[in-house]
Order: sequence, then C-alpha cells, then structure tokens
Amino acid sequence: MKQKLVGFGILAFLIVGFVGCSKNRSVEQNKIETLTSKESSIITHLSLTAFNEKVPDADIAILRNVLKNEGSLYKKIEGKIDFQNVTMNECRLENHRTYILPVKGHGESYLLVKGEGLDLYQFHISKELLFTRKISAPNNAVIGILKSDGEALYVDIRNGIGEIKDINEAKYNSEFKFYLTKDCQGNHGGTGFCQRQPGESFGACYQAEAAEFCDSWISCVMLATNPLIPATIATACSCSATLCP
Repeated sequence: MKQKLVGFGILAFLIVGFVGCSKNRSVEQNKIETLTSKESSIITHLSLTAFNEKVPDADIAILRNVLKNEGSLYKKIEGKIDFQNVTMNECRLENHRTYILPVKGHGESYLLVKGEGLDLYQFHISKELLFTRKISAPNNAVIGILKSDGEALYVDIRNGIGEIKDINEAKYNSEFKFYLTKDCQGNHGGTGFCQRQPGESFGACYQAEAAEFCDSWISCVMLATNPLIPATIATACSCSATLCP
C-alpha cells in the first residue's frame, strides 16, 4: 500500500492508532496554542487531557517498577531507556495513560507503554510499542513499528510517498539494529556458541554477528584473511541461541 505522507510531528504520529480516546475535555486551550497545528489537531481529534507532558522525577522509580514487573518489550531494551526525558499522554475519560520513553543510541526511537490507571500505583500495562524513524532526506525516511506481540510494520517513504509493509520482529531487529534478545554482556545472540535468536532468519543472524567482529559483513566475507571467520559465524547462526537467564 502506498500513500502520501506529509510532514507530521513524531509524537502525533505515535499516538495515531495507539492511544485513541473517546470525545472528552481535551488539553487546555492555552497549551494547544503553543503546539504545531498537527499536534493540536491530533489532541483535539483524540480528546487527550495531557499531551507529551514531562513525567516528574518522583514518579520514575514507580514507573520503572511497573515496567520490570509487566513490560515485555521493555525487558528487551531496559538498558537503553533514557529515563531523564520520559513524557506521557493521558485520556481521563477512558482512564488510561501512555508513557513515552526515549531509547538511547537509536536515533529517533521511542518505547510507548499504554496502560489503565491515572495513578502509577494503580497503573497496569495493556500495550507496548517500539517506534523508530530514520530520515535520510527531507522527504525520505524509513519507519519501523514493533508491537509486543511480535507484529511489526515497515514504512518506506521516498519523495513523500510511503509504502507500508508487514514484517516480523527478526526483520525489525535486522533493519534497525535493535537485536532485542541479547547475551549476558549485551551482545547479539546467546551465551554459548549458537547465536541465532528466536524468530530470526539465518541471514539476519549472520549480518548481526558479522557486524560484531568486522567493519561490515561484506568485509567479513571478502577481506577476512582467515576464511574460518565467516565460516564459523555461519555455523554459529545455524543453531538456536541459549539465552541469558
């Protein structure tokens, strides 16, 4: 499917289809006036009562505890979260919030955590989503959206025209270099010789492992002085990794 995708505030894009709220009193008018037209439009359309508000430092420890107990995507990227800049959106009528957690080291990447309850002590996670955007030119970008159930979308935007494709978690890992399952040292793969992660293709595993030992996977194949290096990597990717407990 291809469609025209015009300039769109990133947080507004993140909200669509994820934090919908029935019509209700929205963000105060004086706050809307300080936002872009698209941000204010999405707030009005979804009737949000809070939009991109900074989460107080006092609440971060509580949020961390909820994420550790209930977060599935969170557990895979826990060490990458920037807890200094967490924000949230809120819909009071439907009693839910979405916390927006920046992911360090991956450009424009965010973990969105939606749940029931306006009080963090009563908050329970219902959905998680990982969003990544890479812009190569004003009208060219790729966007990846991964859900906690493994479903994912890949959006390829060229000259302002976007094509949307369904992908899986392994493809998401490969394209955006997240490698959501890691060994105990934070590397791709497992704790022993076998390195192929659950749901990962042979090619995606090889590319990820080669990147850890070579300047590029091409240099591993073409320029390595010892042919056993690429051969060994290939063998390690032929069997399932033993994951870090």
